[in-house]
Amino acid sequence: MADQWEAKHVRQSGKNTATHSLAQFALICNVQQTWHLECPTCIQEIILVEQELI
Repeated sequence: MADQWEAKHVRQSGKNTATHSLAQFALICNVQQTWHLECPTCIQEIILVEQELI
């Protein structure tokens, strides 16, 4: 199975809040975590909101 990816333009109003929130989560997390084929629960709602901005 080949890896697939997609690039989209996000309006400036989006400001990629999900990326910022995930980075903040990484700063306070003291264990290594990985997610495969799922969205981290700490940013699920943000992702849904940002999808509406595209």
